[in-house]
Amino acid sequence: MGSTAAVICKGKRDSTRFLLKMLSVMSHRGSEAYGIATDNALEVKGDLKKLTVTESNVSIGYNFSKILPWDKPQPVSFNNVKLTFHGRVFPNKEMSESDLILGLFEREPVKEAELILEKLNGAYSFAALIDGKLIVGRDPLGLKPLYYGENHEVYAFATEKKALWSIGIKNVKSFPPGFIGQISNGRLSLKPIKVLKKPKTESISADKCIRHLKKLLYSSISDRIYGLKKVALAFSGGLDSSILAAIMKELGVDVQLIAVGSEGSHDYSWALEIAEEIGLPADLKIFKADDVRDVLPIVLWLIEDPNPLSLSIAVPFYFVAEESSNLRLNVLFSGQGGDELFGGYKKYVDIYKSLGREALENEIFVDVKMSYEKNFERDEKVCAYHKVELRLPYADWSLINYSLRIPVSLKVLSPHDQLRKRILRKLAEALGLPRCVYEGKKRAVQYSAGIMKILRKIAKEEKSTLKDYIRREWIKLELKA
Repeated sequence: MGSTAAVICKGKRDSTRFLLKMLSVMSHRGSEAYGIATDNALEVKGDLKKLTVTESNVSIGYNFSKILPWDKPQPVSFNNVKLTFHGRVFPNKEMSESDLILGLFEREPVKEAELILEKLNGAYSFAALIDGKLIVGRDPLGLKPLYYGENHEVYAFATEKKALWSIGIKNVKSFPPGFIGQISNGRLSLKPIKVLKKPKTESISADKCIRHLKKLLYSSISDRIYGLKKVALAFSGGLDSSILAAIMKELGVDVQLIAVGSEGSHDYSWALEIAEEIGLPADLKIFKADDVRDVLPIVLWLIEDPNPLSLSIAVPFYFVAEESSNLRLNVLFSGQGGDELFGGYKKYVDIYKSLGREALENEIFVDVKMSYEKNFERDEKVCAYHKVELRLPYADWSLINYSLRIPVSLKVLSPHDQLRKRILRKLAEALGLPRCVYEGKKRAVQYSAGIMKILRKIAKEEKSTLKDYIRREWIKLELKA
């Protein structure tokens, strides 16, 4: 775990000075080792300032933090290939992912880079130097962040936006999931390899659908727990996280549930009650307004987005990741993705009511496809700050492609359905979860955890609207940078 960066200069300039700056800005993600590779050199040191790689117009780099025993510093090299691989392949066979991927670049390196996306299930991004060529790629669902941009001096890629901002790139974009990027003849070309496409819905009975969803979720969780002794699960007592908890218990996983909430909020007491029903230990973190005020600038800096909604979701998740780290559980599971797949948000019934079933299907697909920008990037960056690796069982390629084929009628019964996620509720019932879980209404975390109330109170004390207050805090961060 850590962060990756890559730079190629447009002229005969030294790329390593830009790369060192980018790695320094992302050192919060990994500081156990730093590595840089150019066409003719590779060096890894415990101190960024001790790297002495010679000048080159193209380079890749990595900040390293060990999560699993077999993780190793990067970049790694074999023959004419130098590689950084940020992320995981599922299931992991207790082998460094960077070594595993490097072994694929034996015959036709450019073609093999494409096969990584086509064949491997996982959450990752990578950058490879092959005979002076720079090739980058990102997993088909965008589970690991990767950004890119250019200015008059360079093309650059990095795990976080702030790394690109630090070298003068203002127009930063999220690298498209399932694409390969290659710099040739001074230009960046992007090629789609494996991208999510809207499938046709199928006529599936509820019973058959439940059986297959259960099978896919068991497989997704099994793949993601392979080789782990104990893990944490972000737990609200809601439908998505309760299903994961029940399956993990059935699979024999040693799992610690982590719930957070503000003083007096409903979330943590509800989570404790459901955890007791399931029979798993729960760790409860209660945060106060002062705690929120203290971490707000940090969370803003991490998520790189002054959107109030994003912030209100990220702050509770920050406390979950922090608690996971405090418990020395460096792999955290989350139920992120279930609402988009199964029609959990209230907006879906509004769309159904005003525009019809087909429009609802389209909206669900777009939300699933764009989850990498709306949710995955934000949550991963918050976890990485605490040296915690995030894993998302609902964000599995096979599970997503099957779930998108499930007819809307099995997700949202009608334009007036106040519960929604009907097929997932039936699965929860089949798993033996309490009735209050599979018949309870969805509660948005920013409200149920009490965070939105706290944020508005803080803004009011500053004599401001929430939007303006967050914007001012964002500008302060920009000025410091």
